[in-house]
Amino acid sequence: MKKHIFLCSLAVPLAAGLSACRGPQALKTSFHQYSEAYATTVNEQMLLNLARKANGHPAYFLQMGLINATFSFSAAGGGNVSSSRYNNQIGPNILTQGLTGGGNLSLSGAETPTFTFTPLAGTTYADAIFAPINSKIFFNLLDQGCPVDQLMRTMVRAIEVTYGQPGKPNKTITIRNIIDVERQENYRNFLRIAGLYRELQKDELLSVGTDATGQGFAFQPTAALKIAELIKQPEYQLEPESEWAAAHPEGLPTNTIPVTTLKLRTFEGVLTALATEYQTYDRVAGNGRALLPLSERQPILRFDAKVRNDPATRLVDITYKGKKYEIADNSQTNTWNRDIFILLNHLFTQVAIDPNKLPVQQLIQVR
Repeated sequence: MKKHIFLCSLAVPLAAGLSACRGPQALKTSFHQYSEAYATTVNEQMLLNLARKANGHPAYFLQMGLINATFSFSAAGGGNVSSSRYNNQIGPNILTQGLTGGGNLSLSGAETPTFTFTPLAGTTYADAIFAPINSKIFFNLLDQGCPVDQLMRTMVRAIEVTYGQPGKPNKTITIRNIIDVERQENYRNFLRIAGLYRELQKDELLSVGTDATGQGFAFQPTAALKIAELIKQPEYQLEPESEWAAAHPEGLPTNTIPVTTLKLRTFEGVLTALATEYQTYDRVAGNGRALLPLSERQPILRFDAKVRNDPATRLVDITYKGKKYEIADNSQTNTWNRDIFILLNHLFTQVAIDPNKLPVQQLIQVR
């Protein structure tokens, strides 16, 4: 009889044990799945807005808020055992005992996720998206080892280069990071400056310094000699235009380092530049591309999927207005496009709004 009782009660603890095991496994699985889905969604939204800008359409952002997921599990089990005796026809006084049993086990689980999306709009968002990016972000990224030419081409709208000349007034030259087909020389000169600074960085002659005015470029003593050496090469020589009449290398002071002042873009300016520069870059840099530094012979970001990229490097891809767009590079050793896209996402975090600071009525909840 004790064996019978054991068989009957086995299903209940088994069901309870199976239900208890589901919780940790569900947590682990869901955490990874939600994390992957969040990353993919954010990347797709950023690429979608680049595609919108490239087609002359406005950008729109939905910011992910809280993600809540409730799990419930239940288990039920039961069993029965019956015994019977009857006379056997094999021989007299022989009894046969039969034992029959049955059981059932059922498990169920349910997940109830709640997602909160915040449309980014209004004066708070406008103040953030149209304000120049804080220079601390630029120099902090530079201090972490980010390529200076990528930072300059992404975040800087213009640089002012000021040369001090003994006995003469200081000379300031403004170089704009604007790909204007009517001012091609100015844009190519910006690429040359960016490439020159990249060479200084690679030789550890350029770093980040701090003075009374804040953070800025710091140059090693031998940087002036390196600059003089570089500007002897055609790809680093500045092209003359109206405001560059006296800006030829031979007209600049030798063995001196100019004071460089950065004029940073807004986030809206960064997004627009990255979305549109590739459309004009080949036209502006095409004929004179060989006279540009090797590191700057490509647009800051190309995402129109017309070039042959290595599929293994594809970070994200979408289709907009019948056109395919992707973030990828032509080889696994080349990370230029992916680096710029990651930088763009980092900059977006500086203008994103804390959902808890927005009025409740602006939230869209999907259950």
